[in-house]
Amino acid sequence: MTRRGWIGLGAFGVLVYLVALVATFPAARALALGDPPQIRADGVSGSVWAGSAQRVAFGGPVPLDDLTWDLAAWRLLTGRIGGDADFHVAGAHVTGTFVASPGGHLAASGVTLKGPMASLVELAPVPILAAEGEMLAHVDEAIFDGRRPRRLQGQFQWENAALVAPVQVALGTVRGQVTPVDDGAHSFEIESSGGQVVIEGGIRLLADGRYRVDLRLTPARDAPPRIADTLGMVAQRAGNGAFVIRRSGQLTGF
Repeated sequence: MTRRGWIGLGAFGVLVYLVALVATFPAARALALGDPPQIRADGVSGSVWAGSAQRVAFGGPVPLDDLTWDLAAWRLLTGRIGGDADFHVAGAHVTGTFVASPGGHLAASGVTLKGPMASLVELAPVPILAAEGEMLAHVDEAIFDGRRPRRLQGQFQWENAALVAPVQVALGTVRGQVTPVDDGAHSFEIESSGGQVVIEGGIRLLADGRYRVDLRLTPARDAPPRIADTLGMVAQRAGNGAFVIRRSGQLTGF
């Protein structure tokens, strides 16, 4: 073997040793050494690359519970860090693959979320006071720059859906999907069945954070009269017994 070959083999050996050293370094000690002010972790065990924590708080109102992770060391060669994670947040169970890179970029794929809407409303960007039912969502792909979504694609199904406040309405099963469209915009399509109100329509979110809501709400034939009165408080009458919600605005953080 040439001298260059020996040097290359030696460098590879050192790289393998360093990866093995980091992979087995206790996660709790790594957090203690770094002491990041925005992160508080309790009950940490395992290594940096494969470990768990009973609770992790990132400075926000909702922490992650029962977190386990299995990171892929090879991603470091691309300047990123990520792998598979499993945790609970706001009463929901979440699993998937997450990858972070410098500059606040975050990508996620194959993410599944399942949990009660009664607690998931804590994560909602709109002030829903109370809701019931079970949410099952699957994110095929999500890419964020900070809080700004660059690409979103996925589906959700809300079973036994009901709003308790500010209005009381049984919605049955609510289904939706989000798909990317032209110029960085996204389309959220929503429909429902089996409830006191039939929902049709969606939301268009532009790349700069502007959004437009266009929903049609129609009381079911067997819905009690109070449902129409309730819808009249939050939507405009559109004829044929239907109501519409057409609003536009700007999301913060864009």
